[in-house]
Amino acid sequence: MNRDMLFVPNIMYSSSELLMRISDQLRAVYSTQEEALTVSQWILEYILDVSRIQLYRLPKIILSNDQCIKLQSILYDHITSGKPLAYCIGSVPFGDLTLRVAPPLLIPRPETEAWTQELIQILARAQQPLSILDLCTGTGCIGLSIAHTLPSSIITLTDINPYAIEYAQLNARTNNITNATYYIGDLFNALPSGSNFNCIVSNPPYIDPAYRTRMDTSVTQWEDPHALFADNYGLEIIMSIIKTAPEYIKNSHHTRYPQLTLEIDSTQGDAVVKYLEKIGYYNITLHKDMYGHDRYIYAHILT
Repeated sequence: MNRDMLFVPNIMYSSSELLMRISDQLRAVYSTQEEALTVSQWILEYILDVSRIQLYRLPKIILSNDQCIKLQSILYDHITSGKPLAYCIGSVPFGDLTLRVAPPLLIPRPETEAWTQELIQILARAQQPLSILDLCTGTGCIGLSIAHTLPSSIITLTDINPYAIEYAQLNARTNNITNATYYIGDLFNALPSGSNFNCIVSNPPYIDPAYRTRMDTSVTQWEDPHALFADNYGLEIIMSIIKTAPEYIKNSHHTRYPQLTLEIDSTQGDAVVKYLEKIGYYNITLHKDMYGHDRYIYAHILT
């Protein structure tokens, strides 16, 4: 793809025509027209600052010169250099939030979004303020989503990367979230002495480093490897969380919500369930994502 102007300013387009023009360019990197069209919608929503519904309700679209330049730049970077679209745009939708993101921070994934929304519904049934810890928060996608929906609860977000915490705080401000606190450090070591919580959630690094050569370069060349990979076949950080979490979970029995929620790799379900049982967790349930792969685990613990 060259940098010649593909879109002309001050020309009237229909939404379907403009989306088709964008998706035609994206077919260079997406295998199906459907996938290219979905990405085209995301790009055009960003360029026009409209929702999906608003986009299709627009009778005609007239792009300004600045919008044409921005659109061209996004397509060029995404197609030519393989730069992830979230980085090209600078944000990603996640539930009701729009989250700012920049290289090399981990880009929130739809699989994480899906289980986070499910967990929020479960937590809301408690009908009481909760204290919740989000370990390895990254841009804050999980913790801030919970904080946004449950404003009477207090959410604590931690990450070993100061840049991640900077973006989590930025995302809280841009989404008007005030019921969250932030700490920089390695897992539970980041917390003040005496901290305890009703429940703990985490999407930790869990990919086996041996898988790196099989992964898409748009991930391995752009996103922080420390946010992706973990030793011991990807299980080291997961097992550390499982082992230490009971020391930070409040003494409460028969809660209606899981006291520990972990995202995992699709190959790790059996191993993680067995380790949870070994440590003494109960009511352990392994759940699949929208693609049918093992993806997250709920568990309770007697503390």
